[in-house]
Amino acid sequence: MRITLLGAGHIGQTIARLLSRSGDYELTVVDRAASALDKLAGEPLKTQVVETADPSALLKALQGQQAVINALPYHLATSAATAARGAGVHYFDLTED
Repeated sequence: MRITLLGAGHIGQTIARLLSRSGDYELTVVDRAASALDKLAGEPLKTQVVETADPSALLKALQGQQAVINALPYHLATSAATAARGAGVHYFDLTED
């Protein structure tokens, strides 16, 4: 399954390691900060620097994926969900209380 994980902060990095090490997913981790993505070096996953506050950039990053996991800050949840809907991918949000 092709999954994009949005956000490579503390929670995102933990999720990325769990999913990538399972061997069950083709994982791409997206973050606006290359330095956050660099912390995932050596993991069996792809990374992509994307301006996560830009709805059109999010939509483009989700094209061709099957699911998205949102670990971005809560104020970006609506934008991430809208991009997922536009890309026709399943959406799971880890940021909402």
